Amino acid sequence: MAAENVEKLHALLRTLDTVMVTTVDDQNRLISRPMALRMGDFGGTLFFLAPTNSRIISHIAARSAVNISFTSANSSVSLTGTADFTTNYNSVAEHWHSMLAPWLPRGTTGAALIEVTIDEARFWSVPHGSTGATGA
Repeated sequence: MAAENVEKLHALLRTLDTVMVTTVDDQNRLISRPMALRMGDFGGTLFFLAPTNSRIISHIAARSAVNISFTSANSSVSLTGTADFTTNYNSVAEHWHSMLAPWLPRGTTGAALIEVTIDEARFWSVPHGSTGATGA
């Protein structure tokens, strides 16, 4: 991604706590789920934590293509990327934060770090002065 787009995407992502991550299941169906997002430095890769025995991990193990999306009153973003994961304790611990405790009550034990390298980003902005979205 061009540096300007990386900066724009980082500015948008910094305002978010949660995004939707979509994977492909074993029957080629798209499955989305909310995932907690905590932004630090951003160079085109996003990180998430999930239980090692979760469906998102099994989906990524079988098919690495993912989509990450969000929408707000002012903008929408759809990101396509390639996901991988690790159960390495040090990697998981490096990305752990307390907002994950409700979903990962055992902390870093039994957690996997998902790393998504962004391949493409699409942005949409609400025109200034618009009162809402239009479309079918």
